[in-house]
Amino acid sequence: MEKTLISEKVTKAINNLLINDTYLLEHDLNERSITHKLAEYLQQEFLGFNVDCEYNGNITRSNYRGKNLNLHEQKDKLKNKYPKAVISVYPDIIVHQRGTNDNNLLLIEVKKSSSRVDSAFDLDKLRVYTIDSGLNKLGYEYGIFLKFKAGQNNPNLEEIIWFQNGEILN
Repeated sequence: MEKTLISEKVTKAINNLLINDTYLLEHDLNERSITHKLAEYLQQEFLGFNVDCEYNGNITRSNYRGKNLNLHEQKDKLKNKYPKAVISVYPDIIVHQRGTNDNNLLLIEVKKSSSRVDSAFDLDKLRVYTIDSGLNKLGYEYGIFLKFKAGQNNPNLEEIIWFQNGEILN
């Protein structure tokens, strides 16, 4: 699927979230609540794919190797720095076909503007999971980082960064 078509579908899902679920962002509710609703809108757009939140079906230490790809070590460091934060190597949202790594289309990481944890780990996940090499068996075609303005009236999308092959596309 072409990036242009994926972008149109993602934009429509984000717009539906901002129209129908502003309450979640205005009241700065849990990121998981926001990603769940966004995933519902994405599922409407990506027919024929599975859209899952924090899917752990294929995320194991054996699916990526190498010094720069060890997200588990990075997670442990962040956990020490932010002991009360929920930090996961699992992607926030994925668009894929369950049971295979042959059709991993899209990986999305979501961050609220009010988050106490910076976005570096999320960006690392997007780099790692979109790398197309022997180091990574997951090989998502695209990754997207979304940052939403939260905790105020008129929430919106503050930032979007696209990834492909472990690199930023923007």
